[in-house]
Amino acid sequence: MSLLSAPEIRARVAGAARTVTPTWPLTSFIAVNPVAGYESRPMSELATALGEMPTRPERDYLRSYEAGEISATALQAALRQLLPELAGMGELTAAGRSVPAVAVAMAGLQQPPSDTTASGGSGDDAGTPMDQYLAGALGRFYADPIWAPPASGTLYSRFRELTTHDRTLPGRVRRIMAALPDSPEDAISRILHHRSGDPGGMEAALAAQLRALPGWTSHLAWRATHVGDATLTDLVACRLSLAYALGIEPAETGTTRPAGTGIDPGWVARIARTCFGHRGSDAGEAAAVTRRVLMLLDATTRSMVWQTAVEVTYRYRLFAALDQPTWAAPTVEAQLAFCIDTRSEGIRRRLERRADVQTFGFAGFFGVPLRHTTLFAQEAREQYPALLSSGYATGERAIDPDDAHRAETRAALAGAARSTVKQVAATPASAFSWAELSGWGGLLASLGRTVARSGSGDRDEPVDSIVDVCERMSLDEQAAAAEAILRMMGLTRFAPLVVLTGHRTVTVNNLYRAALDCGACGGNPGGANARAAAAIFNNPDVRHRLGDRGLSIPATTWFAAAEHETTTDTLTILDRQLIPDSHRDAVARLEAAAAEAGDELTRERAADLPGAHETTPLARTRRRATDWSEMYPELGLANNAALLIAPRSVSRGIDLERRVFLHDYDPAADPDGQALENIMTAPLIVAQWINAQYYFSTIHPERYGAGSKTVHNPVGDLGVLAGHTGDLRTGLPWQSVAAGERLLHTPLRLSVLIQAPLDRIGRIISATDALRALLDGEWISLHAREDADHPWRRYGRYGFTTDERTL
Repeated sequence: MSLLSAPEIRARVAGAARTVTPTWPLTSFIAVNPVAGYESRPMSELATALGEMPTRPERDYLRSYEAGEISATALQAALRQLLPELAGMGELTAAGRSVPAVAVAMAGLQQPPSDTTASGGSGDDAGTPMDQYLAGALGRFYADPIWAPPASGTLYSRFRELTTHDRTLPGRVRRIMAALPDSPEDAISRILHHRSGDPGGMEAALAAQLRALPGWTSHLAWRATHVGDATLTDLVACRLSLAYALGIEPAETGTTRPAGTGIDPGWVARIARTCFGHRGSDAGEAAAVTRRVLMLLDATTRSMVWQTAVEVTYRYRLFAALDQPTWAAPTVEAQLAFCIDTRSEGIRRRLERRADVQTFGFAGFFGVPLRHTTLFAQEAREQYPALLSSGYATGERAIDPDDAHRAETRAALAGAARSTVKQVAATPASAFSWAELSGWGGLLASLGRTVARSGSGDRDEPVDSIVDVCERMSLDEQAAAAEAILRMMGLTRFAPLVVLTGHRTVTVNNLYRAALDCGACGGNPGGANARAAAAIFNNPDVRHRLGDRGLSIPATTWFAAAEHETTTDTLTILDRQLIPDSHRDAVARLEAAAAEAGDELTRERAADLPGAHETTPLARTRRRATDWSEMYPELGLANNAALLIAPRSVSRGIDLERRVFLHDYDPAADPDGQALENIMTAPLIVAQWINAQYYFSTIHPERYGAGSKTVHNPVGDLGVLAGHTGDLRTGLPWQSVAAGERLLHTPLRLSVLIQAPLDRIGRIISATDALRALLDGEWISLHAREDADHPWRRYGRYGFTTDERTL
């Protein structure tokens, strides 16, 4: 094989990496679908592509079926969806009783399973000594400047320099590494040339290098586009060169386990004889069709039928709940817009029951993407969804300079202390050393922080300030953002008080804290975005522009900002100094109602928290937020299952069990359908990412999760190790989805429900490749209706069909 040029090598690596999903660092950790690179294929093909079933073990479904958790009608609907051949089979007479033909087919799915259940485990370490060495070197480069070689050159050149001088490696290995080119592309080309391999197999060989350390591969894919200090070509060159120097022949293809062997025909015949001991000619013909269908079912299809049946069972309950009559407050004193986060459903439901308020759901960055620098901070935070590439550069300005100076001094001292501890504990090795050195002093400091945070809510001492968004955005940009927000929510009539409510979490000793903050805000608290949006809506010039566009905001309406703290269920009004006297009483009444609603919600959530229950004192439940030993401060978005895009009137007063993303939408306020398109191509996609991350962290925690929190060690801000060595872990900790062997998250694919004109929805899907791939590949399901007087219809490859409940 001839030597390839650098552009050719980079192109080959990019081809090998097309299924790699980037992973964000810990401080901005956001949900991603870990197998997003395969979304152009049907989800069922993951069994072939990855050698793993994209479902739970079959025995888990059997147990659910036997316990009545999967209904027979749901099984029938699932079979007919995946196997349309069964749709016309009608009923069979078996042993003197009438049995649906699809139920007979389902019997064929109940053969004894042979697979095993994955557990949270300790982690998927880089198993070979070579990969252990490479992972350790990468960790030192990025997390510990004491170990890092000079920062000049590429990541590969740094790694090559390290190995050349590392006396723990044999002299022959060091000499070979020293003789290799300094360029990663040239090194890859020369090594592959020496191997004289088939050029057609080069991509498979390159992909094998990336699969060896999937955690580092995912993180470096993120760094390549966000930081620019490394590429996946560097990583391939590092591993390929090390294998070459060690004399190891890199495998060209990964090993996979078979997806399934199908159903044994003899076993099917026994099932058929049992079910059809007495049958007529029609039944016999139907039974023959059933047997032929069963013989074609492989293990993957069986598992997908089971998974679909679980999801159909859930949707039956959801549809039934949404068929209940809803109610509306006779008067509306305040309107609150919350993030679509499933945790907002509980506070919205409780608050509406206690006060004359109307709530809305909207993506938590409130349509204002920011690169925001908080007061006294040194670096800006990316407060916008991952689907966006940039935001408006904003900051904060203190109202009282004297207060600001005193607070800045305290913040500088505290920041220096935190930085020292963070730097010392940046790698697993130094973390263990730090624990030895700090001893009882560290324990006392931790206890002190816990006591202090119990009173402060983990917030720095507040200083009255304003977000300077109106100085950073042009008037046209402000007006466009404001109009988009109102039309996407369907907010066209305004109460005297409108509160934009972001959300945040308080939790200590939690490396995955960002996963509990607002994903739409880049894994950060959403208060800054709420404050910015409120400032825009209170701008008189913006209101004048909106009036010209048919959106008239009364002069008596004030927009306020707030944060919903999801671990303690508290709602805090922000920028109180800006609230006019005319609205202070209304704010006070809202705060009182929110406090009562929060207490009720805390009791409700306590029933699900391991180690708590509904009768646990509120203070004790809320102390979990600042308990540095607590594994379950809150359950985050565990058990998320659906996205509802509809007016709040569809779900108001209905207990959706904190499982549904709620995005308000009023077709009447969106005459051209642009708002619905924005919702379906942004919040819907993000909801699917969250859903998929919880799904795969649950069904394959060893591969796509992060293992148990009890053995986590940080690698700087990059990620965590499950233990003290190995690959970076991706996905969620086991405690985010389970308590021991008991699942806290039921892995269901996202069910999307939309109330809007069907032709409008169809046009958006047809024009959006990403949506078509998710629907055609059955990564999500979509159900829609024109209005409350029409039935829900399911979207399939050929458009909308009769919903599964009527099949």
